[in-house]
Amino acid sequence: MLNDRFHVYPLDSRVGLPFLDAMNEKTAKLLKRYADKTGSNVRDLKKAWQGLNSKERFQKRQVYLQELKGK
Repeated sequence: MLNDRFHVYPLDSRVGLPFLDAMNEKTAKLLKRYADKTGSNVRDLKKAWQGLNSKERFQKRQVYLQELKGK
């Protein structure tokens, strides 16, 4: 009776797993555009993004936007 002792949850962004936090669509698009321009791997960028706190995310977002603008 495995199901009686263990709760099985589907892998879903609504489940509160810290390593699977949902990323908003706007950020995902930004990371994809940045990866396309620089030749980076999108998955690596997303993993690195998930490890940042909100202040670091804001700063990194500004860097990405400036680089995409071409300045």
